[in-house]
Amino acid sequence: MAHMAWGAWLVVALVLPVIAQNRSLELRVAKALGSKGYDKVRVSMIAQSHEDAADFPFEYREAFQYRWTENVLLSSVLTLTPGPNTLTIDGQEVVIDLPAEDRGIRGVFWADPCFSSRYVNCAFGQTFQTLERSTRMLNAAFEDDSLDLFGVLGDNFYDQSGELTQEFFSRVSLNVKRRFWLMVNGNHDNWVCGFPFCGSSSDDFGIGQMQYYPMDTVASKNDRIFSFDIDPDRNKQWNQFLNNGTNFLFYHKLGNVGFLGYTGAADFAETLPHLHAACEYFAVSQPEVIFLLGHWNNEGLGCSQGMSVPEIHSTLMQIPGCSAFGRRVKYMDGHEHCNYVQAKDEQSAYGFMIGGHGMADAMCAPQYGFAYLDTTGDRIRLYYFEVGRSGVWGIVVGAVLGVLLGALLGFWGVGTAISAMCRSRCTTSRKKRTFAACGVAGAALGGVAGYLLGMYFLNPIFPPQDRFDQIFGCAQANGLHACTHLATLWLDESTQLTRLWM
Repeated sequence: MAHMAWGAWLVVALVLPVIAQNRSLELRVAKALGSKGYDKVRVSMIAQSHEDAADFPFEYREAFQYRWTENVLLSSVLTLTPGPNTLTIDGQEVVIDLPAEDRGIRGVFWADPCFSSRYVNCAFGQTFQTLERSTRMLNAAFEDDSLDLFGVLGDNFYDQSGELTQEFFSRVSLNVKRRFWLMVNGNHDNWVCGFPFCGSSSDDFGIGQMQYYPMDTVASKNDRIFSFDIDPDRNKQWNQFLNNGTNFLFYHKLGNVGFLGYTGAADFAETLPHLHAACEYFAVSQPEVIFLLGHWNNEGLGCSQGMSVPEIHSTLMQIPGCSAFGRRVKYMDGHEHCNYVQAKDEQSAYGFMIGGHGMADAMCAPQYGFAYLDTTGDRIRLYYFEVGRSGVWGIVVGAVLGVLLGALLGFWGVGTAISAMCRSRCTTSRKKRTFAACGVAGAALGGVAGYLLGMYFLNPIFPPQDRFDQIFGCAQANGLHACTHLATLWLDESTQLTRLWM
């Protein structure tokens, strides 16, 4: 028995360290605010205890405040050198590769990803198998050491409590988590229903989100990481943005690309001075291209006046430090659940919508894909990989049924009722006109209702166009940079040419 006990202890002693080494740290890496210097990087870890990762000198070790409070955030701003930097965190070696300044970079961008209908109907989560396929695609793509960053542009999993977010990232490898992250805030991150007027005490207001994806923002000045000056549970104005916009506003340079991210829920007047500071930074650091990153493509649904991404882009074009870059200032956003080139002129494409990742939208056929940015080789390229697309048969069936049922109900139901009310006072011709008008109105309303029914409920029943295996297999074998023949080229410009536009 003693030998068996010693044997059991030996197994535990040998196996537990292996398990600890193989588990994926909830690591977060973000470029520090540009004004802090190119070599500054914020490295963070989502933990369950203040004592976790005792082997690493995290300066900030605090429980999440106000929301998602079961988590603990560990964070520090480090000085790294260009190239691979090996850190030991919680017993694991982690390599963070800081691209040399002005070197080309590569990255993946999504917006509006969903896989669960716990809070909001994720109409195509099951159809596109977004939980399984998005995590597998990320893990395969980021096996390629040439990928530098991963960005999500708001409405991150339509999650109120943080549980969906944790479920997703529990499947994501450390190879993804050790890359640079870019995260912005969307309307469903603030009010899970998507509208300020239906906000509730359970909503996140981006508070859990900003701590789970800790960017190095304007709020991190003066030796702090966030501004917690607004306590939502004391304010209790659930239909307002109960957060500080500076917690989401960041600007920096990674390689040869400048990034500026923000939340459209903030106030324009409060945001404007920080936009001027960002443009002053870019005027000095001189990236080859600047990408403005936000969520809302138009005002409303929690987006303040003048704060949509196209509007902020127009504002930047009026600020001297940024206006000098001309069409070298691009933007990406989401909110609309579609993927397409959003804005272009005779010079260049400069606006890109990447919001199709599981949700449905009345403005386009359901899409599932991601953008791939590559600024290597003296070119600026943006590709769109369409992993899946749903057809229109559900919409057609829904619209036809809606028109027929609407016309029937309008003609025989409402028309008969109105005619019965006027009885002998109505002439035969008037009754006929009433029946016809009600039939047309019913058909119109039925068509709209049928279209929405088809889009959100019938379309997911029909098999989608599916290119996952083809793209995944190529990315796994060769890296995304060798798979661009499977993508649509949205942008291709020479960095030499963009300099002429200044």
